[in-house]
Amino acid sequence: MTLFGESAPSGPVAAVGSVVGSDHVAAFRDNQDGCAARRGYGWSVVVVTDGCGSAPRSEIGAKLGAVFLARAAVARLARLTPRAACDAIHGDLVSSLAAAARALGGGAARARDVLADAFLFSWLCAAVGPTRAVVLGQGDGAFAVDGEVTQLDPGPANAPSYAAYALTSGDLARPVLHVDRPAVRVASLVVATDGAAGLLGRGRPLGDLVASGRLAKNPSLLVKALRVAQRGGGARDDATAGAIVRGAP
Repeated sequence: MTLFGESAPSGPVAAVGSVVGSDHVAAFRDNQDGCAARRGYGWSVVVVTDGCGSAPRSEIGAKLGAVFLARAAVARLARLTPRAACDAIHGDLVSSLAAAARALGGGAARARDVLADAFLFSWLCAAVGPTRAVVLGQGDGAFAVDGEVTQLDPGPANAPSYAAYALTSGDLARPVLHVDRPAVRVASLVVATDGAAGLLGRGRPLGDLVASGRLAKNPSLLVKALRVAQRGGGARDDATAGAIVRGAP
């Protein structure tokens, strides 16, 4: 279980959390999701990642990828427009995956195997900066803007396009800039892996938590809500979420 909570005196509050799905617990499988949060240059960023279920070690890439993406998002969004930042983050990620795969595989010949085993994951990022609020990512999952939920299509045969495919199959799919709005018009952003998608929105555990304003006062409530869902059977798959909410003025 993972938790992060941070707030500036007058800025937004960011929280991320992750629990292993009940089906994975029963099968003695690791949590294949990742999450991270980061703040810098006036931006608050949360990232969730979802490792490919059929890959033997996708939890490695998902967890490392979340940390890398949160750092890259802060750096790129601080200097570029959201659309340009979206493409730059993807480029940074692909370059880093290539370098990691070569290093772990002992050279280019084994790099493809390393990518397929450990670095296939989808990702979603929510970020709030001085003037813009954005959601971007590649693959499936869900996000909510002020309680309005968008469920993302995983693609044909439930097989999202992963960033690593740019290196293994020449897939040129790019991340999508799902949301780009004035920051002053957004009270909350939530991103979730598909295992937590059903918890978003009005009348749902995470949706109601965010809407109540309690998360802004106590970021630890996010992971507690995920834990309750896991115990109640509402999180059979690994469930991971990140939220940015407006704190007290």
